[in-house]
Amino acid sequence: MRPHVELIAEQDYVWHAAELPAGEGRASERRLSVDEEDGSSSLRVDFHTDWGRGPGIHHANTEYYVLDGEIDYGGRKIGKGGYVYAPKGVPTDYLKVAEGTRLLHYREYGDAVRPWPSWATPCCWSTSTRSPA
Repeated sequence: MRPHVELIAEQDYVWHAAELPAGEGRASERRLSVDEEDGSSSLRVDFHTDWGRGPGIHHANTEYYVLDGEIDYGGRKIGKGGYVYAPKGVPTDYLKVAEGTRLLHYREYGDAVRPWPSWATPCCWSTSTRSPA
């Protein structure tokens, strides 16, 4: 847990290309807070296209909170108000995010580096995250 947190005005922060390793698609992030010592961060992420990446192992405790839109985590659809927690060092399933989705993304005690185990080579992604109608 961080020892001190200040209130912020989100509109005061600039947008950057999202740092989401090993993914395909386009997204932007606002860095609401970043700890330069341990890499922890609080981000607002907006997805401009469908986005996805395969299974892997997170380098930090990682949390996703869905503000709007939908994510698909290993076949489980998670919509507005949904939450996913991916612990550091534990294998995680694939993640797909629908175009137009907005998330709060938290990383604790580690940066965005996401090492890949030998069984989870990042390849062959379909950028479609929508279910057939």
